[in-house]
Amino acid sequence: MLDSFIPGGAILVCGPPASGKTTYVEKCRDTGDLVYDFDTLACAIYCKRAALTGSHSFPGGQKEYDEISQIITPMREAMITVWKGLRPRPRLWLIMSGASREHREYMAQRLFNANVIVLQTSQEECLKRCASDPIRRQHYGFWDGAILNWFLAYERDSAI
Repeated sequence: MLDSFIPGGAILVCGPPASGKTTYVEKCRDTGDLVYDFDTLACAIYCKRAALTGSHSFPGGQKEYDEISQIITPMREAMITVWKGLRPRPRLWLIMSGASREHREYMAQRLFNANVIVLQTSQEECLKRCASDPIRRQHYGFWDGAILNWFLAYERDSAI
């Protein structure tokens, strides 16, 4: 499957919280690939305990998420800008929720027609993973709401 990705191209990996986006990228990426993962960056910045346990689950609720978004979203924009100027350009994996078809298409165009992968993990499985994650479980009300909202907002891609 990785052979179908363009060297130096970008891949958007989308899906609800706890769908396995980070795990998917870790299994597929090559040495030298760049990865933008909001949750991993949030943990690195926000929570010493999460960093020490190796968890990539953001350990906060809505207030903390809103605060950290103000730091991490500009980091994504800076990474995209730098990546576009690199020669040779490494492959870029960008992990995002991507419930909106319009937002996925917009981001794909910004990244020179990136491949878009939407993980098809069920709502039931995402909720189960969230409940069993010791970091996410501390703010289960936030995370189960985020999962339910993603499935309510999700727009499938148009059939070709």
